[in-house]
Amino acid sequence: MRSIIASFLLLFLLLSFGTCGHNKQFHTPANSSTLKNFSASQTLEEVEFIRFDTLSPDGLLLYHDTVLIIRNTSDNSTHHFTSINLNSRELIGKHLEAGFKTGQSMDFLSYGIVSSNLWVYDLRKQKVILNPILHSEREASESNELALTSFYYSIQMDSDSTIIGSGNYESDYKQSRLKLTTVEDIDELIPYAKSGSKKLSREDKMANESFLSLKPSADKCVLAARYADQIEIVDLESRESIIVKGAEGFEADVSFMTGFDGAKLMARNANTRFAAVRVKTTDNYIYVLFSGSKEQASYPNFGKNIYVYDWDGTAVKQIKLQDYLNDFVVTKDDTRIYTYNPQTKLLKTAEI
Repeated sequence: MRSIIASFLLLFLLLSFGTCGHNKQFHTPANSSTLKNFSASQTLEEVEFIRFDTLSPDGLLLYHDTVLIIRNTSDNSTHHFTSINLNSRELIGKHLEAGFKTGQSMDFLSYGIVSSNLWVYDLRKQKVILNPILHSEREASESNELALTSFYYSIQMDSDSTIIGSGNYESDYKQSRLKLTTVEDIDELIPYAKSGSKKLSREDKMANESFLSLKPSADKCVLAARYADQIEIVDLESRESIIVKGAEGFEADVSFMTGFDGAKLMARNANTRFAAVRVKTTDNYIYVLFSGSKEQASYPNFGKNIYVYDWDGTAVKQIKLQDYLNDFVVTKDDTRIYTYNPQTKLLKTAEI
């Protein structure tokens, strides 16, 4: 019933790309700092918490530290999300029906929680769909859909009606804040290039693809790069940002390809390394699940290390994991972590 997002994106690439172009590395701007290493290291002592025999989690969210919301991967699942009570370890219900009708969704990259709603950014509809968490399997007609006029690689909702979006390749700004009820820009935030500098091309912007995560207090956010060992912390009030390079410090090494319409696009090559896999935030810290692997590796989209930063860009510690993970969640007081390994189908937990 559901299509796989990876297949959808692969089809897009096959239809769009024409001839292969040159490779390019991107270099760090001047407003950056580079880490030599993390000052502290922690090896997690994880214990088994839940074994998923029937569910196949692709992503995790945490609601009020007591409800685990799982993004499902199964093609034949009727709903995109399943919720579990972490205290009783029992199933609560299913959320957001798969489909094309109003209140349903098929393909999305960005998703999260705002107020008491699950939200997804539907790629086909070009809409944000909000679905109440507390009423499992609620009728689709009671969900809310809000349209976007531009594509964004990653978004976060800072209220029920406003978003912060990044990865609009037609914009000169890395981020914009939009009011969904009127589809108007409220703010254009951090520019790709400083005033007077040469503007970045569309393919350069694509090479800067990043996962966006919002600080719960909504005064800052972070962009964790997909293909470069760096994060950018953005102060949404002052509209200033700092870039922090990781200990390996590698840049995005990608290729340019020319589409059939003549437009240049970015594509991965044999030298491209994956950096951030997932990014989660609390009011105290930024947690980045890090890969560092090339596409030919066994688990390029998984990570075995979590890098922890504070909101001033200080590297706090490196968390070393027992297994390769595809996602994790952290409690809001930064004392406990839940991790998921798709190979063992185990949700584990540990103190941090």
